[in-house]
Amino acid sequence: MGKGKGKGKGKGKDKKGGKGRGRGDAEESKGPVSTDLHLAARNGDLEKIDEMLAASLEQLNQLDQHRRCPLHMAAFFGKAEAVAKLLEKGADPMLQAMDGFLPLHFAAQGGHLEVVKLLVRQVGAKGHGAVKKHVNALVTKGKKSALHLALSKGHAECARFLVMKGSSCEAKTSNGQTAFEMCSSQELRDELMGKAKVAAKEAKEAESEEKPPASADPSKVAEVEPAEPPAKKQRVEAGVQLGPAVDSAVAESVEDAPGGVPQ
Repeated sequence: MGKGKGKGKGKGKDKKGGKGRGRGDAEESKGPVSTDLHLAARNGDLEKIDEMLAASLEQLNQLDQHRRCPLHMAAFFGKAEAVAKLLEKGADPMLQAMDGFLPLHFAAQGGHLEVVKLLVRQVGAKGHGAVKKHVNALVTKGKKSALHLALSKGHAECARFLVMKGSSCEAKTSNGQTAFEMCSSQELRDELMGKAKVAAKEAKEAESEEKPPASADPSKVAEVEPAEPPAKKQRVEAGVQLGPAVDSAVAESVEDAPGGVPQ
């Protein structure tokens, strides 16, 4: 009995010790954590943001445990000036947090119109196609675009802006809802429908402007005829002034010269 008791006691000790080590290992292997820059962005603390980014840009696009970068935090809490500062320093507006949330999704969901405009403007530097792709990006949870998220929270102004920038009103969420079906009123639905038509027309014009002309292709540039040598040009002009006799003399001199060029 003593042996069995000792064995059982030993096992319990080992098990307890094992658990303790497991907790310690879990703490040590914890993923990314929120940084001071995340906190400054969340609070819109421009002075702190400036101070930290002046020292180092290392935390600029760093992700926390929820895969959010400082730009996500500023966008979520509607800190427009902080968003502008982070973008100016090179923050990536295309970084995805958990479930594929972009800073744009957070801003639209919160109804932060000024932040939405800043983010779209930043992506717009890459052309109309980049903006269209950006505003139509979907989060994995619910398959919602920034437009769906804005409408689900009743943020009509954000919805109007996003539609004018090319956000699809016909894309469906995982529940089969379109943006039109999520509108709070028939009036808003009609307004978005009109804006969608205007946006489609403007998108077509923008695409035609961005498309390079055919002559821009080096392989299709028309060949330019080489200029006549000065000597030949002078002789031809003299032939025109003095008549056929001089013309034939010029022709003979060209035929006699090596390679057909007068010497």
